[in-house]
Amino acid sequence: MRLSKKQLIIGAALLSGSLLFFAIKLAGEQTYIAKDLDVTLRVRTLLNQTDTDNDGLKDWEEILWKTSPTNPDTDNDGTSDGDEVAQNRNPLVKSPDDVLQDKSSQTEVFNENLTPTDKFAQDFFKLYLIKKQEKGVVDEDTQKEIIDQLLLKTPEASFKTYSISDISISAKKDGATLKTYGNTIGKLFKESALPENAYEPLQTMEEALANNDPNGLNEIKILEKDGENIVRELLVLAVPQPLADKHLKLINAISSLAADFKAMANVLNDPLSAIVHIQSYFGSVRKIGDALKEIAHYFLENNITFQQQEDGSLLMNTI
Repeated sequence: MRLSKKQLIIGAALLSGSLLFFAIKLAGEQTYIAKDLDVTLRVRTLLNQTDTDNDGLKDWEEILWKTSPTNPDTDNDGTSDGDEVAQNRNPLVKSPDDVLQDKSSQTEVFNENLTPTDKFAQDFFKLYLIKKQEKGVVDEDTQKEIIDQLLLKTPEASFKTYSISDISISAKKDGATLKTYGNTIGKLFKESALPENAYEPLQTMEEALANNDPNGLNEIKILEKDGENIVRELLVLAVPQPLADKHLKLINAISSLAADFKAMANVLNDPLSAIVHIQSYFGSVRKIGDALKEIAHYFLENNITFQQQEDGSLLMNTI
């Protein structure tokens, strides 16, 4: 199996698997997902054992050094790539003018538009090289130490947030206005593609990872667009003034969810951002549920009821 640069980059960043567990364990009961994704990525990268040309550099190291994983002496100077790296020599330049003056001189392998995954891998490789040149061999404990150090700089999930001035507030708060508002919210959710089972998008993402199949992520892209559409509808919907704060909470929670889906759909290109947004995802789902419950409680307190066939009943079913 020929591995892509991106697969090997994320493999390097996930040597011990601790990054995935770090992301998922913060989501509480979803830990088993971390195990499944970790196994998937570790199998796909064949990271721990594979050295195709037996030159002392694992295949993922060859990618980062830009050396050939099938040629043990890329620069054909009589010394294997692994020996040159161990001797602080550039495996891409023939001796004798191949001494690396700067330990990080071969680590700037990415362009200026770095994704979080690229940045993580670049920083990992810098520290990995320094440790390897200091110790000769970088064991798994040292690899985990490097990863843990870099995790402290892992970016948080980001999404577009809205303020009270962004929504349309109505002074009307009579029963008919409230029912119309509730039915409109219920209809938006009934007609949306948002899954009832929060695990489904993660399972879809896992299958796409296992098969290295970008098309398998199209379902998540649909969820992303659906979330964005709901946000647009909610921004223009006339909101009874007493429900303005609750409505705004709902908008921002769905905006966060859409950003989570966007990152998850891009997992093959930027796995680290996807992992960060998996952590955010369960929080987004909970916040949507909480916002809907707050709206439903307001209806209940003000004797606003919905028949089962009315769209607004969806909100009342949350409590």
